[in-house]
Amino acid sequence: GFNFLIATKCGDRLVAESIVLSESCPLVLYDITINDDRTGEMVAKSQDLVYRKKEWFIPDNSATE
Repeated sequence: GFNFLIATKCGDRLVAESIVLSESCPLVLYDITINDDRTGEMVAKSQDLVYRKKEWFIPDNSATE
């Protein structure tokens, strides 16, 4: 989960960035940071291990449009 480092206010614009730290199919370790867009200050940080599937599990609705 995320570790919140400082409080933000309603209306603050936040920018997330993720970097792959380790990739060993199908497991991937991400380093995720969230920064205040105006000040550049880091407001939250997380490291997350994910399992990548070979197929998308979100249906592609563009084929029906």
